Amino acid sequence: MLNHIISVAKEMIDSDSIYDIDTCKQNILFPFIEELGYDITLPLEIVTSPIYNMDGTNSFDYGLVDNPEKETFKFAIKVVRFGEVFEIHKEFLKECFSINSNFKFAIITDTIKYSVYQNIGDEYSKVQVEEVYSFDLTSLKEGDYDFFNFMKKEGHFKNFR
Repeated sequence: MLNHIISVAKEMIDSDSIYDIDTCKQNILFPFIEELGYDITLPLEIVTSPIYNMDGTNSFDYGLVDNPEKETFKFAIKVVRFGEVFEIHKEFLKECFSINSNFKFAIITDTIKYSVYQNIGDEYSKVQVEEVYSFDLTSLKEGDYDFFNFMKKEGHFKNFR
């Protein structure tokens, strides 16, 4: 399945459809999330707009649920247009990490490239957002598959940082 997702991603890069965020979500992101073991049709596994900034004007697109009873997320995902510079979302990430304790990792993605961020500050210090991993679906490296195992629904935080 992952090889099919990679093939679709490469085809979309070669066409104008890569610039349509909804098409990218349907054809790349959702199948990738399913490959990680999540059922995208179950609201107990995938939550839409789970985390907002302080004034409620900006949110993550999806949350991959870690614990439904505690309403915690393993990953919060923000989808941006293909080719957009992820760094411009750093203030958004800081703001969300500072007011939300219900997620561990944030992902900024254009559905091809993925940057994973974490608040490396402790609860008593200032929020310090750091990129802890990144990968490109069209040119995967050996270590990426290990990271995917961590990202899986049944993957555990103890396996990473």
